[in-house]
Amino acid sequence: MTPHLKRYTEEFKRRAVTRVMAAPGEAANIARDLVVPRSTLYDWRKRYAAPLFTPSPLGRRGRGLRAASEGSEE
Repeated sequence: MTPHLKRYTEEFKRRAVTRVMAAPGEAANIARDLVVPRSTLYDWRKRYAAPLFTPSPLGRRGRGLRAASEGSEE
């Protein structure tokens, strides 16, 4: 007999990820509170956290300009 896999809604997963992102050091406690394996919570974070991330408007160019200006100082 195969074990029954628990299914979670997309909303539940996204809310769980939001909680983990708000308190990064508390992932194990959040997983325990939600009765979800910690590894599953980490998988969801990889999957759903990317859309929550907003890159800097400077992007890579900003880092390159800063590095170039630091190197030109004498």
